[in-house]
Amino acid sequence: MITAIDYADPDLWGHLLYGQEILRDGVLPETTTWSFTAEGYRWINHENVAELLMAFAVNQFGPLGLTVGKYLIGFMLIGLIWWRASANSVSPFVSAFICLTIAMSVQFHWHFRPQIFGYLFFGITCSLLFWCFQSAADDDHKYVSRGHRLKHLFWLAPLAILWTNTHGSFAAGVAIASAFLGLKFIEFSISAFAKPDLPDVEKANARWSLLALFVAVQLICLSTLANPYGIELHKWLLGALREARPEIGDWESPPLFSFSREVIGLWVMLITTTIAFATSARKDWPRLILFLLTAFQAVSHIRHLPLLAILW
Repeated sequence: MITAIDYADPDLWGHLLYGQEILRDGVLPETTTWSFTAEGYRWINHENVAELLMAFAVNQFGPLGLTVGKYLIGFMLIGLIWWRASANSVSPFVSAFICLTIAMSVQFHWHFRPQIFGYLFFGITCSLLFWCFQSAADDDHKYVSRGHRLKHLFWLAPLAILWTNTHGSFAAGVAIASAFLGLKFIEFSISAFAKPDLPDVEKANARWSLLALFVAVQLICLSTLANPYGIELHKWLLGALREARPEIGDWESPPLFSFSREVIGLWVMLITTTIAFATSARKDWPRLILFLLTAFQAVSHIRHLPLLAILW
């Protein structure tokens, strides 16, 4: 279902052409190559890796390469979510409901476009973040001891490099990861140092955990500079995000009281999350705050709804 859309977004042909140009010339163009109104204008492309992969798929396998690639990315995303649900002992029936809701929420956005790489990377980011803290769920002090899962947070750095060079949605991934680790930093600080009788060994472990969280955030942010344009990519992206785009449907707010699949999925996510949090014995405030921040973005811009669905 998630990969069932069989028509091409108009942007596809530009993405393919840009990727084929790089493969042909062996260099990244410094200025625009297909503009007659801005000839010689500096070209900052935030989708180089995606376009190279798409161009390679078409050059080697024809249009079928794109179709198969889109299927594979969709299967990897849904498979990752199913695997995480199974690892948390979620029943197959509930897992199927979760995957179906996510598929409904992202189907409209699952075109032949670089953004689907961003959705997969976002799923990997969320899975790694929550997995790293999963063992702390039953810990009275809610921090992870030295040498345990927190060290795997640093895998987010190479993922950030790949994502930054693949699609501009890396900004959302960095924001989500930084917000979650920042909230965990606060939670660890309160739970570890608010108790004067905490053993010295556990205080030492808590300090190491706080240091690991701080360094992980810095490393993730710095990793995004590993791109052909350096900080100029971030300046360009910030300027682009500030511009209003009333002509682009993806930047519109979803019609909250319609009966589209996307809106139905949004309400399902909001209602089930509210019920789950209200009935849970252990309140996971960092995850709830993270969900609410992403939900605000999804309600403001429909293009962020797939990210909310994956996070949910």
